Amino acid sequence: MFLPVLGKEDTIHEHNDLLAGKRVLDLACGDGHYTRKLKEQLGASEVVGIDISQAMIDIARSKERERPFGIIYEVADAQMLTPPSIKYDVVTAFYLLNFARTSEELERMVRVISEQLADGQTFFGVITNVCGSEATYNNEKHHKYAFMRETNLSNWPLHNGAEVKYTHFNDQQNTSFSYITYYLSPQTYEQAFKRAGFTYFKWVPLESDPKVEDRAFYDDFINYAPAIGIVASK
Repeated sequence: MFLPVLGKEDTIHEHNDLLAGKRVLDLACGDGHYTRKLKEQLGASEVVGIDISQAMIDIARSKERERPFGIIYEVADAQMLTPPSIKYDVVTAFYLLNFARTSEELERMVRVISEQLADGQTFFGVITNVCGSEATYNNEKHHKYAFMRETNLSNWPLHNGAEVKYTHFNDQQNTSFSYITYYLSPQTYEQAFKRAGFTYFKWVPLESDPKVEDRAFYDDFINYAPAIGIVASK
């Protein structure tokens, strides 16, 4: 997702300076899993992670103390942020927008993203796959990848606001956890970004890393992808 937009087409080599000199805001950062990657693996100069959950921020701060990267973590609602005095060069949100229950909630989130992002700069996001076919939403467990997606397919295509339940399995420990996300149509997403002042919008399908030896192992994961990327620029 990052490489073509930032002028790097080479996917074979590491790009640990890809975000050098960039100030990055990571919305819905959770425990900081991706936030740390932005700093450690992509070389962002300054990273701020924001999440609505105090418990998640506590974990992220604990990991920062154990291995400091200079990342700032704050508790805040991604729909309620005030515009910063100095806007960010990059805004990311991995699995935030798919929790918008309505088009109005989505538009509030996207408007906040626009307000945080400097003109001419880029947003990178990942959401659950709203561009999938009916087969993508089947109620079958993908044993190789240990996840299941469930929704009511009796009235396909899905309507805006339809609940989609994800369950992830740990077969080694025989445990699982579930959560609900919400379907909004691709057109609803595209319109939300346009209304917020973004002039460029692109869906980015999942693909396997070209460095992986057994790429065929991931065929089902790619063909029935549970997620899809978004790149949008102002």
